[in-house]
Amino acid sequence: MARVLGLDLGAWSVKGLLLESSGRSTQVVAAAEVRRGEGEAALPLSVAAQELLAQLPGGFDQVLVNLPGPSLAMHTMQL
Repeated sequence: MARVLGLDLGAWSVKGLLLESSGRSTQVVAAAEVRRGEGEAALPLSVAAQELLAQLPGGFDQVLVNLPGPSLAMHTMQL
């Protein structure tokens, strides 16, 4: 039985979904969301992720992460 944690590390919130897969079926074990807030009061991504993990039952075999596009790459061009 594999347990997979899916994380969505967004600008406004961090969401997590814990799935359990066995053979041909997949079940949702738990889901949680931590809102980060806005502006200077916004939680750092690392703090929000730690709070989210504290809400989910422990133990998973794989982690899948979705990141906001602008945080992955930035290309500067001069014309």
